[in-house]
Amino acid sequence: GYDIDGPATEWANENIAPMFSQSSINPPLGADDSTLDVVYSYSVFTHLTLENIKIWISEMARAIKPGGHFMFTILSDTAMVALYPNAEQSIIDAYQTPNGYDSSFNSQLETIDVSGD
Repeated sequence: GYDIDGPATEWANENIAPMFSQSSINPPLGADDSTLDVVYSYSVFTHLTLENIKIWISEMARAIKPGGHFMFTILSDTAMVALYPNAEQSIIDAYQTPNGYDSSFNSQLETIDVSGD
């Protein structure tokens, strides 16, 4: 697995298995072309500029195997709008599907001074 957090990748290598690498804030990820089955990105795109989002989407398209999966979370519809130009219609449809899209209010965000809607 890849993560930008060096101490987290060190901990994972020592406590889970020696298979984690630290990534940079910018591509390349370090994986060869079409080698990853699954990429999971938890609240990463929420914190990137539109230009970086586009760069990382291209990098995921390069690194993920045909038929592989790219799962990600975002904080708001605004972040999803940034992904639309690079998303296939099936991704947009899934985003709008109740089981793939959670539009509920998140009251936990209020504790860190971020609107939960």
